[in-house]
Amino acid sequence: MKRGRVLALCVVSACVVTLGGCNDDSAKTPSGCALCTDGQVCSEAGTCYDDPDCAICGIDQVCVGGLCFANDSACARCEADNVCVGDVCYGATSPCARCRSDQVCRDMKCYEPTDPCLGCKSDQVCVAGACYEKTDPCSKCSSDKVCVNDSCYSPDDPCAQCGADQVCVQKVCYDLTDDCIPSCGENERCIDRQCRDCSTMCGGECCNAGELCDAAFNTCGPSCGDGVPLCQGVCCFPGEYCDETYGCIFPCSEEQTRCNNDASMSVSCCVSGQVCEEGECRVDCGPNVRCSGICCETGEVCEDKTCKIACDTSTHERCGANEEFCCDNATEICISQRCVKLGNPCTKSSQCNFDEVCEETSQRCVVADQIASTCEVRPQKGPFT
Repeated sequence: MKRGRVLALCVVSACVVTLGGCNDDSAKTPSGCALCTDGQVCSEAGTCYDDPDCAICGIDQVCVGGLCFANDSACARCEADNVCVGDVCYGATSPCARCRSDQVCRDMKCYEPTDPCLGCKSDQVCVAGACYEKTDPCSKCSSDKVCVNDSCYSPDDPCAQCGADQVCVQKVCYDLTDDCIPSCGENERCIDRQCRDCSTMCGGECCNAGELCDAAFNTCGPSCGDGVPLCQGVCCFPGEYCDETYGCIFPCSEEQTRCNNDASMSVSCCVSGQVCEEGECRVDCGPNVRCSGICCETGEVCEDKTCKIACDTSTHERCGANEEFCCDNATEICISQRCVKLGNPCTKSSQCNFDEVCEETSQRCVVADQIASTCEVRPQKGPFT
């Protein structure tokens, strides 16, 4: 009886036994598998991968992010640890890496290829599949709302069913007409040929009696009383007005400048002599440098939060109790908080002029009365005693 061969293929520390006849070449293991390290898998093409999902990739394919792509595809150019979405390579930590291979990633968000939001421009906002400019009231609607007549509604809200030429009154859509005879009063609207009380219109909706229009949300809301505006769902303090972005804020006077801080979502009023920089009111220094809240003098710089005279420390030395002097290293030295002119080279004072001494550090002659530590005794006329 002729005996067949028994072949064992060891992949990921597990031996898989394959039986075949003496002339059965199908049981041969690809030569590249011998290079796989412990923990790797070997594909049918004999390529080693760390990802077990790559084991099914064929000889004319490359594995990227656990998926097999043809060698001539755009995804084949990606690194092994990348994720390919819409023929674009992304790092594993990119938000786009969470998209499926059949999706499109735009602005770090995953979209279906048929999603109408893909047609929006980068400076537009997509709400319920429609593109709006950022200044449009509809751009403030959340993703679970629909925009009808510049107002945001839940899809199941009766007002969401109103047409462009209709108005919603107490959850009922009415046609707007001009057939009311006699004409309606100042706080009334002609709805279905009848004059109806509508003292407050908000986003195409007629608010109920006593309700206010929230200028930020563009929706009707409860009255705050005493003429105080409703803003972002809260009642402002007396004297405040409603800003769509910053909520309830106090107005600035004509001589003041409004300063918006997008980080803290706050607003302040800059007075005369101040400018708005990075959302904060700061003293206006004009062309001069501002340092720790004060303006430096012309020619000064800000160092260590202090105004100092401009001084190139590579060729000069700061000097003085407040570093108000700048000594030239080539011709001066800082002694006793002042810049002292350097004279001729010396090793002792006898080599200097009568009114000079030899400065030990620089070994240069300097005028004696400019050194506070110099003790000098001049001889008097007459016999020396």
